[in-house]
Amino acid sequence: MNDSTRTINSTMVQTYWEIGRLIVEDEQQGKSRAAFGTRVLEKLSKQLTLDFGKGFDASNLRNMRSLLEFFAYFYAHCILVYFLF
Repeated sequence: MNDSTRTINSTMVQTYWEIGRLIVEDEQQGKSRAAFGTRVLEKLSKQLTLDFGKGFDASNLRNMRSLLEFFAYFYAHCILVYFLF
C-alpha cells in the first residue's frame, strides 16, 4: 500500500469516526439511540446527501455510528486491562 492510499484510508476512517461522534453526541444527545420515532438517521442522511452527494444513506450512517461505538468500547477495555495488569 502506498502513502497516498494510506492517507486516503486514514482520512476516510477519521471522517467516519467524526460523523459517528456527531450522530451520538449531537443528534442523540449522548444516548446509544435517539428517541423512538425521531428518524434521526434518515433526516441526517437526506441533509448530508444534499450537502455532499452520495454515500450518506441511513445504513452508512449506522455503520459510522457503530465504528465510533465499537472503538470507544474497545478503547475503554484496553485502558481497563492496562490498569488491572
